[in-house]
Amino acid sequence: MVNKERVSELVVALRSGAWPQTTGRLRKDDNGSASFCCLGVACELALRQGVGHRIDSLYYSGPQDVSGEVGHRYQLPASAIEWYGFSNSNPLIKILCRELPANHHAAWCEDCRAEGGVHRNEECDNLIVVAATDANDEYGLDFNQIADGFERMYLEGA
Repeated sequence: MVNKERVSELVVALRSGAWPQTTGRLRKDDNGSASFCCLGVACELALRQGVGHRIDSLYYSGPQDVSGEVGHRYQLPASAIEWYGFSNSNPLIKILCRELPANHHAAWCEDCRAEGGVHRNEECDNLIVVAATDANDEYGLDFNQIADGFERMYLEGA
């Protein structure tokens, strides 16, 4: 079961403006400054609570002295999945169809994909479920839009 308090903290962090955004990896270190994808922010928040550890840009589930453990560069490690209560390493979020770029019509809602449909992607408020990393990397949504997606998926109606 998802821990709503922790997901709420993630939503606040994503909206804070304190986390520079990147794509293609959880964390990117460039000349002394770090940037993060949405799940990288989730990992950093978990780390601040003593969950897992990081060596360079790789995140790990267990204690640092565990040998042979696989580092995660693109998706949540097991410790963060468990801490947030997500069901997998790339949580799903709900975004508005109109937030998808025009060149990603295959991901639009059924109404917008239907030939001769009355909906137009630019105006459509239908919700679509996508993986968080797709929203961040493939669709280019900003952290505010992604925060809205986490909120819709895990916190609305709470």
